[in-house]
Amino acid sequence: MKRQITIIVLGGIAALSIYAFTAPSPQGCGNHGGAMQHEEHQAQKPSKAKIVKGVQVATIKVDSGKYSPSSIAVVRDKPVELTFKLGRKPGCASELVIEDLKFRETIDPKKGTIVKFTPSKEGAIKFACGMGMQSGTIIVQ
Repeated sequence: MKRQITIIVLGGIAALSIYAFTAPSPQGCGNHGGAMQHEEHQAQKPSKAKIVKGVQVATIKVDSGKYSPSSIAVVRDKPVELTFKLGRKPGCASELVIEDLKFRETIDPKKGTIVKFTPSKEGAIKFACGMGMQSGTIIVQ
């Protein structure tokens, strides 16, 4: 009986130790402890679109199923031209969906895909992969 209790206690200690090293920390992410965080957990400041001949332009690279940058800031009532280019491993993000613009298209692997529109109201416009697993945001100000 004494041996059973010892095994149960040691099993409980082992479980608590595993939890202590893998539970999310209030200062950081997962099993890192401290203030270290994964890139995707940090709020990304939107990249501002550049003005070229009166058009707001930005290029978004799609690689390993992620958009870079994943957030673009534009100004309403001015034309926008976003170019989506594929990296070596785009995954399901090779299909681009922007529901608010009724846009769905496979990104051209050689030339990329250009999305043109003029936002008429402030707010967020979400873009995503064809499966909706990866996403980014166009922030209209």
